Amino acid sequence: MGGWNCGRALIFAALNLRESRLHTPDDHSDVIHRGTSRGGPEEIEEIARFLSSFEGRTKQEKKLPLRIWRKRMRSWWTDNPYCRESSPKGFLLRSSSEAISGFLGLIPHDYTFLGSRIPSLALTTHFVKPEARAASLPLFLKAVRLSNQYQLVDGTPNQPAQALLDRTKFTQIPASSVSVYPIFPGAIGNLPSKFFASASRKPRLDTIDWSDGLVTDLSEVAGLALGKSSDVLEKHINRDTLDWYLSSGSERKFFAGWRDGEQLLQCFVLGIEKTLFGIPLLLILEASANPTLGKHAASGFIRFLARHRKSADLPPRLRMILYPITQDQTPDGSFLKLKFKRQFPIFHKLPEPSDAREARRVVHLSEGDRVFL
Repeated sequence: MGGWNCGRALIFAALNLRESRLHTPDDHSDVIHRGTSRGGPEEIEEIARFLSSFEGRTKQEKKLPLRIWRKRMRSWWTDNPYCRESSPKGFLLRSSSEAISGFLGLIPHDYTFLGSRIPSLALTTHFVKPEARAASLPLFLKAVRLSNQYQLVDGTPNQPAQALLDRTKFTQIPASSVSVYPIFPGAIGNLPSKFFASASRKPRLDTIDWSDGLVTDLSEVAGLALGKSSDVLEKHINRDTLDWYLSSGSERKFFAGWRDGEQLLQCFVLGIEKTLFGIPLLLILEASANPTLGKHAASGFIRFLARHRKSADLPPRLRMILYPITQDQTPDGSFLKLKFKRQFPIFHKLPEPSDAREARRVVHLSEGDRVFL
């Protein structure tokens, strides 16, 4: 992307939002431009208009309307339960006329390890105007410097970005495979449903009556009882988190869960509708289950949803469920597993030193900014 050669024509401003105010935090010594910016909602609107002026980065991407960017930034910061007064929200690149020339967003989140919170930032939306392209790399490197205080996560990098993440010592989560669950009734191509039904019966995972306690509305849940292990590094999640996820982004989210007799959520899945090779499907962004339900509980619940579409309120047009997993996860009972080396890459960079650097991670596709798109 080239080095810094724009002289004084371009300046950076760190974004920090709370109660609709944007200002530069004093503890970011790497920020060149200091002082209070021109003001909260006005600057948010300015950023939204800048982003809505961009054409898609590929022929398949469409230019997004202003309302979508407004909604995304509201999800990133205003509605975010992990967004604190001190949380960095991103970096702006301004020309000498103070017009925005580039933007790199940050979405605050918390992870947990050994009972402690690890503040984290998901990288999102790195856009720079062609005339300021030489400053694109310095803009990214400013975000990387935040890794001395925050865990950084990128869940949707393109190929050039992946190479840059490798060079800046991000760690890639182990390569993913994708479990495929055909939805019944229905057929894929000319193959009858009963073919998939017979193929996916083994091994049996029907040890739990998922129909007794099935919920598709989060308001029917009193709280979460997922039995998280303290020695695992993973996203902090509670009911507020799920509410935030379900209301975020421009894509409609699918939620289903299983609650116990005390109305506590013991298992859940979160997904979005996608189309792959002309086949409408549900892509699972996150699946979690209390370990006491068994190591295959999450995949067993997904298989139940695929076989009971009406009970799960799945749209009738869907033909399959895809569940991307990492190497240390062991879902079972799917009809087919597809292997991908870098189809769903997730990169992270922890502060040094950190006790969590060698911790086992539980990874979901919802890490990064995918759930907010």
